[in-house]
Amino acid sequence: MLTNISRLADIKQKRGSPLPKIICSYLMTRKNLLELPAFIELAASAGADEVVATNLDLTLSPEMEELRVFACPGEALPGDYLFAVQAAEEQAGRLGLNLRVYPLQFNLDVMVCDAWPLKHIFINSHGEVAPCVYLGLPYKGVAPRYFCRQEAPFTPFNYGKITESLTRVIKNKAAREFKQPFRYRLDLTNPFLLDNPEVPAPPPPCTNCYKLFGL
Repeated sequence: MLTNISRLADIKQKRGSPLPKIICSYLMTRKNLLELPAFIELAASAGADEVVATNLDLTLSPEMEELRVFACPGEALPGDYLFAVQAAEEQAGRLGLNLRVYPLQFNLDVMVCDAWPLKHIFINSHGEVAPCVYLGLPYKGVAPRYFCRQEAPFTPFNYGKITESLTRVIKNKAAREFKQPFRYRLDLTNPFLLDNPEVPAPPPPCTNCYKLFGL
């Protein structure tokens, strides 16, 4: 993979073109977080433009839940995790590489997750049009999920199938009703904290989703 990235970066340099932008994704887990600074060096040496270090934010089993690196409320974040992130940021700065590291602690003031279901859609292999990749899992029935070490199963949700006409599907009743709580949350003039009684609950399928806490 690094060879292919290097080849693409070399072509860009020869053509004097900033595009395509080469972004390397790094899924942070308990097994590899301490290796993030080394990955930064590898990505930079291959000619990448940016590294995005993401969280394991959908855990479908107790074993996956144990691999997440971010801390739930009441949990302590190991100091070596913070040190690894700081070292990676310093390394990226020295190498002139853009780095985005997803947070390792909950943000309780998120009104809409960065999947941005108000504007974005995800179409799965069955042609189902969903608000995001997680709700669009091609899974029939209730899907397993864990949230802060507790079982939090959910039912995948979609607006309809693309064969029904994409324009119609994204404007139908199911889509409008799903998006409305997020619109209300954004319209609040003084949300501050999510325990504010004025803050509407997110759509039911999004309850207990780590993305809704900025992770």
